[in-house]
Amino acid sequence: MKAYLDAFDRITVIAEKYYYNGDTGGFYVRINEHAVPCSLVGRTECPDGVEYALAIDSPFSLEDRLMVADRYGAKCPVQPRFIVKTDWFEEYCTTDTQLGALYEPEGTEFRLWAPTSRSALVELHQGDTVSYHAMTRQKGGVFAVRIEGDLKHALYMYIIVRDTESVRCCDPYALSSTADHEYSAVIDPGEIIGIEDVPLSPCSDPVIYEMNIRDLTVLSSWPGEYHGKYLSLCEEGQELDGMPCGADYLAMLGVSHVQVQPVGDFEGIDERYPEMTYNWGYNPLSFLVPEGSYSTDPQDPYSRVTEFRKMVTALHRKGIRLTVDAVLNHVYDLQRSDLNMTVPYYYFRWNGDGTPSNGTFCGNDLDSERVMVRQLYLRTVDVLFGLYGVNGLRLDLMGILDTDTVNRIRDRALTYDRSALIYGEGWDMPTLLGQDRKASIANQAKMPGVGHFNDRFRDVIKGGTGDDRLSEKGWLSGGEYSNEEVIAVLEGSRHIFDDAGKSVNYLESHDNSTLWDKLCACSDEPKEVLRKRQVLMIKTMLLSRGIPFLHAGMEYYASKGGRTNSYCAGDAVNGFDWRRCRTEYETVKQVQEAIALRKRLNTDSLKVWTSEGLYLFDYGTVRVVLNPGEHSRKWGKSVIPAFGTVVLEEE
Repeated sequence: MKAYLDAFDRITVIAEKYYYNGDTGGFYVRINEHAVPCSLVGRTECPDGVEYALAIDSPFSLEDRLMVADRYGAKCPVQPRFIVKTDWFEEYCTTDTQLGALYEPEGTEFRLWAPTSRSALVELHQGDTVSYHAMTRQKGGVFAVRIEGDLKHALYMYIIVRDTESVRCCDPYALSSTADHEYSAVIDPGEIIGIEDVPLSPCSDPVIYEMNIRDLTVLSSWPGEYHGKYLSLCEEGQELDGMPCGADYLAMLGVSHVQVQPVGDFEGIDERYPEMTYNWGYNPLSFLVPEGSYSTDPQDPYSRVTEFRKMVTALHRKGIRLTVDAVLNHVYDLQRSDLNMTVPYYYFRWNGDGTPSNGTFCGNDLDSERVMVRQLYLRTVDVLFGLYGVNGLRLDLMGILDTDTVNRIRDRALTYDRSALIYGEGWDMPTLLGQDRKASIANQAKMPGVGHFNDRFRDVIKGGTGDDRLSEKGWLSGGEYSNEEVIAVLEGSRHIFDDAGKSVNYLESHDNSTLWDKLCACSDEPKEVLRKRQVLMIKTMLLSRGIPFLHAGMEYYASKGGRTNSYCAGDAVNGFDWRRCRTEYETVKQVQEAIALRKRLNTDSLKVWTSEGLYLFDYGTVRVVLNPGEHSRKWGKSVIPAFGTVVLEEE
């Protein structure tokens, strides 16, 4: 048998078929050493046995030992399960105390939230010395112990004891770890905070540039010393045949924000031998620990935290803000995750049959409405913004989260940076969350100041994106669209958003085909024509109302050789090719000029007009004429080239 505590007065017993054909019954419950009666309130036949629902009205606490016995004398411990989803649990078994290893030179206090556990220990590693320290249960299900002495370089694990098992796991609230998430590490935050930073002026009109830290500098065409590392973005003065590279290149382009793909510790990379494996990083292991494969010494817990901070500072020196791609919707492996090992069943959504919700299609969904899940998210904001100085979050699969949680994330971020940029993928994901509570585009009005990737803008301008829609053409790739539909997305998609500033306008991201591969798939036009189309698409996106979003490489027609979901395809497919970028430098300069033009425009006042196949972008003092056709046209005294734009007048 197996028995679960699913409410404060309800126990579920599952008797397997091979055990008296599941026909047990006659149950009673032992609370510590006292036997108490219970009543059978439900019996359900299951494929592998029989499920019994027992009601118990005797008082007990989570610290008591509960045992169920049947009429044959068989006994099994009662494991806390869905009681962790009850209002009672949220009220009495949660905490707002800061968790993790709280370092001071005189001693470190370890705090672990594990209310359904019997006891907990800290396994402490100081050089070759290993010691064990019992933790004391405190209010709200927190176990804590203070260990005297300077533990600045100590490593640790938690040993958690429950009635049915004992587990060893890392700390979900640790700031760093050794390679491959083997041990959590005590960190002196002063080592991070002490790194010099520079103030940034407010940013009211962001231009986002998405990149992967490894991809940008991993290929041999990168002229710097560090390849695929945080520190590669700290290298100044790098050039290739006179073209600036690295952070200097990003500054030259003029983007306001760099969005990096996940930098939280993730599975899929052997941190000791990162060159042997490849992964984008959407396999979260920890929300607070930076990824070690981007550091110069993954085994040294201070390497990843200080080098990440130095990278942020280096970008700030260039006037560039950093947005982090935050994967807060799932973990890599539910059963082996630190979260589930510390408090089983709590952090995730579960179907009625006891299987995990899988709206992410990654095996599990984090339950964003739980008090301690929200606490973890807000702690993540505190660490990223307060400790590392990041300036924004891109919320991966934001539709898995609820609107209230996203608003809390936004509010917390704004306490650190009044220009904090919060946006995400507002897709309607099939998770166990009411439609009216999902942080999806359909509920954008409930999330003031939160941006959403605008897939309607993407599809109208370039055409369908999925593998089954590559042949579809958009307005600027040769398709037929009404003027009304085109103008609607150019002017900020006000038919979708109550504020045009919520529309993140994009044509390409790390997902799916590159824009160049898409154009080649949907058209048999000469390559030179496709090149003009791509440049016109980028300029159109940069001139439209909303937040423009560029993906690294689209400014030089980057190709993935037809690959779409290239999350593990390796450096040759995903790496930023600086030589090709240099070859296409004239196109890069056009993108640079379009960004510079946008900075002079008041896009909030944009009105778009069309006449005789041409489109006029009217910003009041500046007007830009766009020609989406294959022949040069005249507008007044100006000649607009095929697939081109012209600044008509500037007062």
